[in-house]
Amino acid sequence: MLFRSLLLTAGLILLAINWYFAPLSYLLQLILFAIGLIAVGIPHGGADRLIAMKTASRLNLNFSAQKFTLIYCGQILLFFFFFYCFPHLAILLFLLLSAYHFGETDMTGINHSYAGKLIRLSYGLFILGLILLPNFSSVSKTLIHLNPAGPGAACIQWTDQHHQLVLLGMVAAFGISWLGYWLLYNKTVACNWKEILRFLVLVVIVYQLPLLLSFTFYFIFWHSITSLKSMLGYLLEHQSFDKVMVVREIIKNSLIVLFGICFAGYISSLFFRNDNLVLYAIIGLAALTGPHMHVMHSMYHHYAGNEKP
Repeated sequence: MLFRSLLLTAGLILLAINWYFAPLSYLLQLILFAIGLIAVGIPHGGADRLIAMKTASRLNLNFSAQKFTLIYCGQILLFFFFFYCFPHLAILLFLLLSAYHFGETDMTGINHSYAGKLIRLSYGLFILGLILLPNFSSVSKTLIHLNPAGPGAACIQWTDQHHQLVLLGMVAAFGISWLGYWLLYNKTVACNWKEILRFLVLVVIVYQLPLLLSFTFYFIFWHSITSLKSMLGYLLEHQSFDKVMVVREIIKNSLIVLFGICFAGYISSLFFRNDNLVLYAIIGLAALTGPHMHVMHSMYHHYAGNEKP
């Protein structure tokens, strides 16, 4: 796909700047992340209501906007409650769900069998490992701070001490799951060398960039733009929705979410120490992402454009 090649080209340019000219300062990385989050990251979940409506229509189910909103907000509150009670377990669950979500977005040519689900999960875990594990010493301090006395703290410390072994295990899991899928569906899986080359370039970019820059490139520029492309294709398929209506829905919901983030940040500054704000920002992002992943999962499962075995 041309747009993915363009994204990888931008990633290579970013990598070259960081390598051969001057490493981007942390402040500049934060600015790039904030701009990308507002411009693409938040909007890529702005049409969840329309997606759920379209999926319900395809399944001949009744759709209630009020019921959808209540369930959506209820899932957000449930995520907050789960994080409050079991922070490390909630982080683990969030990473597993995110990994599967990333696999669904990137690996559209994989079918929905158990083998297909396994390869999506292992792919997403591999990508998350490339982003987090090379800089896990700084990540582990943040995670342990959530619940220093909890049993998850020991697991996080072990992962920090053996992060290279963990990453190697993720590579092996992805390779084995891909081999198993190919053996099961070797008559229908074509070897696309261009896609393999794009994947290898993506691996190099994500692995070599600093933590925040790596997350910004993958989540903002790769995942969110790819999701937006799939989402628009799904909503505009057979002229189900008007383009102007979709754009208005995305802008409206993005502004609501942006206002909610600012309000939550202000409230957090009143009740929590400043050095804890990053932690609660992560929790808030996870809470918002949960219901979005559920909507997108239903879309990918029923989108005819993703049914290539």
